[in-house]
Amino acid sequence: MSGRRRRELADSFRLVTGDEQWCLRDLLVGVVAAAVWIGGTGALAIQVADVLGVPLGLGVGESPSPLAVGLFAVLWLAVPAVAVTVRIRRRTLNLRGNVEQYYRFEHPAALLAPPALLVVVAVVVGMALGGFPSSVSLVLLPVGLFALIRTLAFSYRVYSFSHPLVVHLFVAVSTTVALASALAAVGMATGQGQFTERVLRAAGLPSWVLGTVSVEGVVVSGVAVVAALPVGLALAYVLVQTVVSLAVRLVEPDVDRSSMRTGQRYPPFLDSTTPVGTSVDSSDSSAGSTGTDTDASTADRGPTESDGDGTDSEDSVESDDEGEDLDDVSNTRVFTPPADDGDGGFGSSTAGETRSVPGTDDEVTSSTGGGSRCDACGETFSMETDVRFCPNCGTALDGE
Repeated sequence: MSGRRRRELADSFRLVTGDEQWCLRDLLVGVVAAAVWIGGTGALAIQVADVLGVPLGLGVGESPSPLAVGLFAVLWLAVPAVAVTVRIRRRTLNLRGNVEQYYRFEHPAALLAPPALLVVVAVVVGMALGGFPSSVSLVLLPVGLFALIRTLAFSYRVYSFSHPLVVHLFVAVSTTVALASALAAVGMATGQGQFTERVLRAAGLPSWVLGTVSVEGVVVSGVAVVAALPVGLALAYVLVQTVVSLAVRLVEPDVDRSSMRTGQRYPPFLDSTTPVGTSVDSSDSSAGSTGTDTDASTADRGPTESDGDGTDSEDSVESDDEGEDLDDVSNTRVFTPPADDGDGGFGSSTAGETRSVPGTDDEVTSSTGGGSRCDACGETFSMETDVRFCPNCGTALDGE
């Protein structure tokens, strides 16, 4: 293993206790917010329905009405799932919609090492305990969501099969199923199991969300399946991306640099020499690069070359767009009509040149009076002529 790979692996693990501390905080806040949201909206919906005289069919022996099914499916499942997906997207992207600077590894596969290790540990512990008890499943669920977060950053970073929207969909599906399983468990614990079960079944959710599932004769808890779902989805995306990346490396198609987003890793077969000031910012791209090739070059700084904290989105934006400002710089020389005092001629808009204000201490006199001659084209000027650039060829004239 090369030294750079080892450094990136170490940086990937350091992110867990550094810039990614928000994962644990948001998880705890999300659990509390979901409980308050579900309880509050449920009670409010029932009261409003009673006031309006709208039957919801939530009584004992009644079937939930289509209105109740649609209402609670939206309030309890769809809204929280969308909120979680949007929150994760904002946490992993900067203000320009590009992946955060601290996720930009030269080898994107290093991003997947920490969640992979946590999943292996959880599986080993579960097997050692003779199955997957609820305690292990409750630990595996946040690990799976963390794996999806890293897979999302991975999908933005790679070149081949770079489809972050697919991972966003995986996050929404995993959140929905987890909420449904939690609702079923809470309903059973509070004596409202029949109500939640009828609503969830009427919403079309599979039966294993509410109970158990048999896999090749082995009965597995539905909670364990729910916890393993995000891990399976993340693994599926990585496997597909790996296969596609191998095919892309064999084909080596032509790549339009303008189609690549800022922060996306250049594929190995792409010319690594990029003209200064070239911008490769694009919000939509469906190609990516394998995260294991060491010969590919990057258009940005990796995590080991960042400023250190990696938490300021505005700093990331400025770094991403640093090259875009160079595109606006040209070498066009602008002619300024002579004023009454004879000052004027061709000025330059080249970056870095400053023109002094007459009458100040910083005034720079760049005159070619006294019969000066342009060294480039041989043009001569009389003593009365005061120019800074040759009007014939535009060459800057040295003052005497």
